Amino acid sequence: MIDLVCTIDENYVPHCAAMLASVMENTSSQLNVYIVHDGINSKKLKKLTGFVEDRGHTATGLMCDIDMLMGAPVTDHISLATYFRLLIPKLLPQSCRKVLFLDSDIVVPGNIDELYRTDVSQHPLAAVHHGFPDKMTQANLGFLPNESYFNAGVMLINLSHWRDIDFTSQALSFVAENPDKIQFWDQDVLNFFFKNKWLRIDPTWNSMRYFFDLTPGQLQEMGYSRIEIESITKENKIIHFTGAEKPWVRGSKHLHRKIYLTYLKKTPFRPTNPIERSLMYISNEILR
Repeated sequence: MIDLVCTIDENYVPHCAAMLASVMENTSSQLNVYIVHDGINSKKLKKLTGFVEDRGHTATGLMCDIDMLMGAPVTDHISLATYFRLLIPKLLPQSCRKVLFLDSDIVVPGNIDELYRTDVSQHPLAAVHHGFPDKMTQANLGFLPNESYFNAGVMLINLSHWRDIDFTSQALSFVAENPDKIQFWDQDVLNFFFKNKWLRIDPTWNSMRYFFDLTPGQLQEMGYSRIEIESITKENKIIHFTGAEKPWVRGSKHLHRKIYLTYLKKTPFRPTNPIERSLMYISNEILR
């Protein structure tokens, strides 16, 4: 059994479905899916959970109290939903001691069984090295140049540890007291609390856009080893649509747009008529 958690708002329901379609197609394990949301349309939520359950897995919607996050800084293409990750220890049942978190702007052509078997008993989480987004982030969070910063879009979480340190309360206090230090939302908060404590895993488990745009030399400058760079070029077990350019946006020329659409078409949220298909993007109007 794999416990899997994702966090969404109304706009990300179809993209979450595409992500879950890719996971279900490529795993041999039973999934127990938790969908954290802020009160999305009940029909959409039922359609999403039913989609998972119809394929023999379980799915549970968990509504969070968005008031707990008021005042958290958001910018660009990011919504308050990104901070839902901070609430996971409080929302998931106590019986869940380890959980795989996946962003909804992801597709998973690999089998997550191997990732889930990773031993995180001595770490708060396992994640992929990101490299500092900018020098300001590094300074604000008190990182030294040789310390590593992870991407929070894919995390294998030691939930028992998060509960032991009352992570949610500490994280919300940090957000309230340090909004000026937060540049990259809850990802900065997670890196601040778990600095030098997390387990670094192979980057194929979170293949971000810049992996395909940068040269091996540039990746090495960002802190990736030669072995990691070699693995990036060979296999992508999880593809993460990082940045503002998403494959579902009108006119997108995203490198992995086709694989996203392939999985979207396997969900109840796929475009169903020629006009919708010709638009080649997803909007709330299409998904009603």
